[in-house]
Amino acid sequence: MARGLLMTLLPLLLPAALYFAWRVVYGNDRLPAWAQNVPWISLAIIGLVLAALTLGTWRLLDGAPPGSKYVSPHYEDGRFVPGRFE
Repeated sequence: MARGLLMTLLPLLLPAALYFAWRVVYGNDRLPAWAQNVPWISLAIIGLVLAALTLGTWRLLDGAPPGSKYVSPHYEDGRFVPGRFE
């Protein structure tokens, strides 16, 4: 749960966080003219692209090996055992 949330929210919020950190460090004097106003649409598009790349990479690299068998979640000796691949 936390891993998926982190891998989704971090890429979405990272462009805005970097932009505002840049504004705090350099102020308006050293910013180029195009960065004087907050570019919300650009930040949102960059965040969505980063989130899509992160989730796509996660999907491609975090899978079970071919031919593995899925064991569904179940109770064993009074405790919950999560699903897994064997």
